[in-house]
Amino acid sequence: MNKEERHRVYILMIGILIFFIVVSVPVLVFTRNKFKCELGLALGSLLAIAMSWHMNYVIIKSMYIEKHHSAYFAFNSVGRMLVVAGVIFLIMWLDVADAIFTVVGMLSLKFAAYVHPFLEKKFKRNNKE
Repeated sequence: MNKEERHRVYILMIGILIFFIVVSVPVLVFTRNKFKCELGLALGSLLAIAMSWHMNYVIIKSMYIEKHHSAYFAFNSVGRMLVVAGVIFLIMWLDVADAIFTVVGMLSLKFAAYVHPFLEKKFKRNNKE
């Protein structure tokens, strides 16, 4: 992974962290079981970070595969979704955290993808100065 790709993943992680911080405040104020909900949000955010790293890895590796790169990409996407579903069912079965807030934490990857251009512009401006 070169410097630009690492920078892209770091900006996604910053977006996920921003989402976690912003959503943590209402979770701590308005939920009954604060620990389970906050733990679910944290686990979902960690899962989102792992998914962003894995997606970046698969995209980079699939660019260098000469044949069947779309099959490789699809196989890893399905595998990633199965792992996510397995983690959610494991959390529900063990009842250690709130599964709904785990899904909300995983949605932080979507938020990070949407704010990525703004964060990248902000960090590029700070790096130039």
